[in-house]
Amino acid sequence: MRSLVALWVIAGTAYADTALHGLVIDHATRHPVGGAVIRVGRELVASDDDGTFDVLVHDGAYDVVVTADWLESAH
Repeated sequence: MRSLVALWVIAGTAYADTALHGLVIDHATRHPVGGAVIRVGRELVASDDDGTFDVLVHDGAYDVVVTADWLESAH
């Protein structure tokens, strides 16, 4: 199993919503992880083949959770 090491998130404001842009990478290989599911509040998105994802959320504080069947949880 691969383990998730890093999730880079950049926030930018667009009106009343916040645009989150992120990158999911593999701990061992440092390669992008495509197809991972990212949950930000109630919003669900999947990472693209290059590991990137974008999601719009209302302003506020959120937990960001990344899951995939083939990823080992990293705490």
